Amino acid sequence: MTEQQSGSFWRSLTAFLILPGTIAFLVPWLLKPDAGRLHADGLAVLLIGVALLLWCVRDFHVIGRGSLAPWSPPQRLVIVGLYRFSRNPMYVAVLVILAGWALAYRSTTLGIYAACVAIAFHLRVVLNEEPFLARTHGAEWTMYRARVPRWLIPRALLLAALVVSVGCAVRLIGDYDDTLDRGVTAVQQQTELYLMHLRSAPGAPFDRAFHDSVAASLVVLKTRAAALPKYGIVTQQLGNLQTQYSDFRQLDSSMARPFPPAAIGSVESSIAVSVESILKRELALKRGSKPPASTPPPEH
Repeated sequence: MTEQQSGSFWRSLTAFLILPGTIAFLVPWLLKPDAGRLHADGLAVLLIGVALLLWCVRDFHVIGRGSLAPWSPPQRLVIVGLYRFSRNPMYVAVLVILAGWALAYRSTTLGIYAACVAIAFHLRVVLNEEPFLARTHGAEWTMYRARVPRWLIPRALLLAALVVSVGCAVRLIGDYDDTLDRGVTAVQQQTELYLMHLRSAPGAPFDRAFHDSVAASLVVLKTRAAALPKYGIVTQQLGNLQTQYSDFRQLDSSMARPFPPAAIGSVESSIAVSVESILKRELALKRGSKPPASTPPPEH
C-alpha cells in the first residue's frame, strides 16, 4: 500500500467512525432502553443495514477514491453497486440500521430518532449534495439522476420508513398505549374541523390534503395497534374506520357542490360512533377491565 493509498484509507476510516459511527451506532446506543429486551427480528434488520453500509463505504473508497466525509468527497461519481438502484444507498442503509435499533428494542424514542434522521438526510441531499454534484459532475450527474431514483421507489420507501420507525417501534406500558388514544382523537378533531368547514362553505372544493393526511395517520395507527398483543379488536376497528374514510373520500371527491348538509351529518355520525367505540375499548384496556364487545360500524 502506497503512502497515498494509506492516507486515503485512514481518511475513509476516520469519516466512517465520525459520521455513520455516531449517527447509526453511538447515539442509538445512548438512547436505547436500559432494561429493554433485544428482539431477534430487529437485530436481523440492523445487521442487513450494516452490510449495506459497508458495501457503500467500500465503493466510495475504491471506486470514488474518496470518503463519505464532506471534507474528503469522492473524486469520481459512484454509480456502481447499490448506486445502480438508488442515488443515496448509504443513507438508506443508515436508516435500515436505525429501524433495526428501534425494532430490536421496541423503542418509541429510537423510532422518533430514526424519523428525525430521515428528514435531516432528505434535506441535506436536496439542499446541499445534489446541487454540489450538479456543479462538479455536470452532464454525467444529469444522466445518472435521470436514470436512478433518489430513494429507491420514493413513496414506497417513505411509507416503509414510516411504518417501521413509528409503527413497529412500540414501547409497551402494560397493555395500554396512549399514543393510539391521542392519534385517534386527533383524527376525529381534524375531521370535525373539515366537516365544520363544509357546513359553513358547502361550495368548498374537495380537499385532497385532508384526506391524504387522515389516510396516512390511520395507516400508522393501525400498524401500531397490530404490534400490541391485546389490540386485535382495535386493529379491526381501525380497519373499519379506514374503510369509512375511504368511502367519505370517494363521496367528497364525486359530490356535486354545494355539499348537502344531510350527507355531512351522516358522515359525522358514522365516524363519531366508530371513534367512540375505539376509545371505549382503549379506556377499558387502560383500566385493566374487560373491553366492551365490538360493534360493527354503522352504515352510511
